[in-house]
Amino acid sequence: MDDRGIVLGRATASPEGPYDNNCRLAKGRRASVDRLLGSYGISPDRIRYDVVPEDYALLRTLMHISKDARLHEVDSLINQWEQTKA
Repeated sequence: MDDRGIVLGRATASPEGPYDNNCRLAKGRRASVDRLLGSYGISPDRIRYDVVPEDYALLRTLMHISKDARLHEVDSLINQWEQTKA
């Protein structure tokens, strides 16, 4: 199968809350979009997702857009956490 007609998506949850709950939320969001697209006749095998239970990139973006005063602090913590994973 080629990639023409493929729907790309990202099912996410914020980093807040328990990890298992975030996994459930992200997977639930994926399932909701699958049902919606299915109702429009789009086959599930044409849909590709990133499922991200803790979406730090989105958190940073939303904090930046809202000019959140704690962005620098949160950004620093996320960077430290990412370095420990590497």
